[in-house]
Amino acid sequence: MNGYNVYRSTTSGSGYGKVNGPTISSSSYVDYTVAGGTTYYYVVKAVDTSSNESNNSSEVSATPAGGTTVYNFVGITAANTNYNAYYCDVDVFPFAGDANNLNWKPEAADSEYTSISADDTTEWTTFNPGSGDQIFLWVEMKINELPANISRIDLTFNGYTGGASATTHRIYVLTAGADWTQNSSWTQVGSDQNISPGAYATMTRSITSNISNYIDGTGKITWAVYETTSNVVMHINYLEMVVTVASNNPPTVSITSPLNGNIFTQGSNITINANASDSDGNVTKVEFYQGTTKLGEDTTSPYSYTWNNVPTGVYSLTAVATDNGSHTTASSDVNITVLGGEGTGAVLREWWTGITGTAVSDLTSDVNYPDNPSGKELLIALDGPVNWADNYGNRIRGYLNPVTTGSYTFWIASDANSELWLSTDDSPANASLRASVPANPQSSPVSLTAGQKYYIEVLHKESTGNDNISVSWQGPGISQQVIDGIYLSPCCLEFENFADFVTQWNQNGCNTGNDWCHGFDFGRDGAVSIDDLMAFVDGWLTGIE
Repeated sequence: MNGYNVYRSTTSGSGYGKVNGPTISSSSYVDYTVAGGTTYYYVVKAVDTSSNESNNSSEVSATPAGGTTVYNFVGITAANTNYNAYYCDVDVFPFAGDANNLNWKPEAADSEYTSISADDTTEWTTFNPGSGDQIFLWVEMKINELPANISRIDLTFNGYTGGASATTHRIYVLTAGADWTQNSSWTQVGSDQNISPGAYATMTRSITSNISNYIDGTGKITWAVYETTSNVVMHINYLEMVVTVASNNPPTVSITSPLNGNIFTQGSNITINANASDSDGNVTKVEFYQGTTKLGEDTTSPYSYTWNNVPTGVYSLTAVATDNGSHTTASSDVNITVLGGEGTGAVLREWWTGITGTAVSDLTSDVNYPDNPSGKELLIALDGPVNWADNYGNRIRGYLNPVTTGSYTFWIASDANSELWLSTDDSPANASLRASVPANPQSSPVSLTAGQKYYIEVLHKESTGNDNISVSWQGPGISQQVIDGIYLSPCCLEFENFADFVTQWNQNGCNTGNDWCHGFDFGRDGAVSIDDLMAFVDGWLTGIE
């Protein structure tokens, strides 16, 4: 297995769209492109090394808070590294560059974490500091939000002083990565607050600027409550941090070229172009991926990357846009095929009319078989005509040209009976029966090598009523589908077949509706060009009888 893809919808059971860019290799994923108050439904698909996806996992859902995330000590133990609390006996604070000014730093025990989890009757009480010393409450919390997405952090202490009179309290925050012993490492948040003895009071101070200065690469933020009066106990009822996530719409991105289904020849330089925008900020970069492999990135519009000398294969291209709030969006996948020059987009069909019976042997025993067919044509896939005639037989033959080495399975479907023959190489003499209708329509797995061409032949016999014939396959990077002409080239042609193509090669407006101009638009870019003619010539010359 290669990893996972995560899909999301705002409707349970349907409408899922992929939210990650390249395939996720770890077992966790954080979705930063959500809005507070909206319920999201997620499923996960496993991805193998050939980019095939599994079925959906079971669905889970989550509803982010409406713009805020609360971090406190509910259910936290001392073993949980996301939260730590210490009370300290200090000689002076800030520490004036002398670590010795911090005399003690005992961590809260499990039961004491429970005591500072909420506004209730339990509390965590510090020891009585020595003469001339003060209590300094040191708190570490981990924020699971990107700093760029945070607009505000509220730090709250609720408790009271153990002294005989009101005591000044201050809240400080430590610069991420700085030496905690240095005065310059600490910033007081807001103003002082006098807190009276014996009565719980709430002190909240807010960080609204330079937020990224206080959060390190792991998400940890360190803040403190300082009681300035000497030799006074601190009583802590609860500690809380509220993180407000800024409203930020994720960017949008789409690949504009190549188009899904485009075909290229081996060694091509393929330029990938993308459109990207951000409604409430700006796009900082667009990264281009082939599967999970990053090809490159562009930081300026118009966004593009040229992939040079591309080898044969079936590829899935994705563009991932990142905005100035570090939100990312992945484009829809664009699937392309790069061929080694063997396929021509067509395979030869021959037919014999006036033959009764439903058995394939009724065709192969006919006096006109195999040398005198009633007619012939080129097909753009291993898919014959439907309800074409009665009492006839087909032979479809050519070469199969896989672009990826691996194991393939074949299926044949027909009315009436049919046989699929596949060789171990390009020789008809080495072909063996792989599947048939009605006996065995699915083949055993067949190992094929990219760059090797394999002789393939389909025999089909129709009597009366409905008729059809098609062959599908499944393999690396290919879900079960009818074998497309891009993987096929004809054999057994005659010289006049070249003239048939030449009369058609200057056409425009080719698309799936007209079978890509009957297969002449080999590159499937909408027009038959000289490149298409060259592709046909390559295959035609190797297929001359």
